[in-house]
Amino acid sequence: MATLDYKVIFFEILPKLPTKSLIRFKCVSKYFNSAISSAVLMDLHFRHHHLSSSDQHLLILPDKRSINCYNLHHPLSFSTPTSTFTWSDSSVISVVGSSNGLLCVFVQTTDIHNSDIHMCVLNPTTRLHRDIHVSYDDVRFNLGFGFDPQTLDHKLVIVHADYKTLIARVFSLNTNSWNIIQTQFPDTLILERCNSGVLVDHNLLHWIVWNPSLIKRDIVCFNLSTNKWTNPVLLPEFYYNTIHKNDILYDIGVIDGRLFSSFENKVEDRLEVWVMKEYGVQGSWFRLLSMPIPRGFHGSQVKLLNIFIRRSWHAGTVPVYSREGSDEVLIQQRQREKLQWYNTRDGRLTDAVFNGAPNSCDAQVYTCCTSLVQPSGGELFDES
Repeated sequence: MATLDYKVIFFEILPKLPTKSLIRFKCVSKYFNSAISSAVLMDLHFRHHHLSSSDQHLLILPDKRSINCYNLHHPLSFSTPTSTFTWSDSSVISVVGSSNGLLCVFVQTTDIHNSDIHMCVLNPTTRLHRDIHVSYDDVRFNLGFGFDPQTLDHKLVIVHADYKTLIARVFSLNTNSWNIIQTQFPDTLILERCNSGVLVDHNLLHWIVWNPSLIKRDIVCFNLSTNKWTNPVLLPEFYYNTIHKNDILYDIGVIDGRLFSSFENKVEDRLEVWVMKEYGVQGSWFRLLSMPIPRGFHGSQVKLLNIFIRRSWHAGTVPVYSREGSDEVLIQQRQREKLQWYNTRDGRLTDAVFNGAPNSCDAQVYTCCTSLVQPSGGELFDES
């Protein structure tokens, strides 16, 4: 009987298997355990799967201390979450961001004995995690999480503004060290507090700022590979038109790896979500969805929830995920407390059900790809 060469198994077969299958195969032999745990296979596996939308988690935070994971592509195969992560009763959590299958979670624990604030970098598939402690003052600032492809290093960023200076503290998971970057801008930029950076292309983190020269909100971007701020990201052309001078930019986020921005269109009295098809090209923005402004909607009180952000969340409509090969986009209707499929062609709405996820969904919702990538120095998540 012919046998397969180990190189064929390692380079051609294993990288194409689902993440859960590879984890199970670790117990087959010492070779499989060693091969599947290697950095080379992790990289090959991620490169093969990260462009595909067929292996992703739907993450729902049902309360202030738990994360439930569901499979986006097997909607009726289970009646319970595929995995659950729960912190202590005295903890409050929120998602900062996700990169390469690693989830960064902000954790604040306060009890009669102590007060602790840290970031938990977690792989929901392998359940390996690493805690990074930060100071109490960082609660007031803007956080971000991403990846530097040049050094193969995941990084945590804490950002705040001081008049015309943006200050970024960057933590490297590889070197376990902080780096401080201070950058002068020609105009005073006002960062909204407690927002998390929106990650595009692994290493580009975005935040909304108030730009006094425009008398409008704008977007700034920090490059994790160069540790520098880039030129501001230009929003759709209509936003700068005098006819739309009263339009409001509410939020930014990522859907299928692309930057999106959500607006209240005052001219047409509608909520709109626009997506940048080609990053950095202003003319590539296209309107993904447009819906009537909900009754009781008040711009000064409402922020649209987006993917992988830490901010206050209220009523609104949020794009979560687009179904590959179709016109349907998964959205969260916070006023109706529902996850629904929105058909971008005809505007039709249908309820969405995923792996036992609740039909009534007023919780925070995110997506995250599955991978074998481990946080350096990671340990198995312990809920005790």
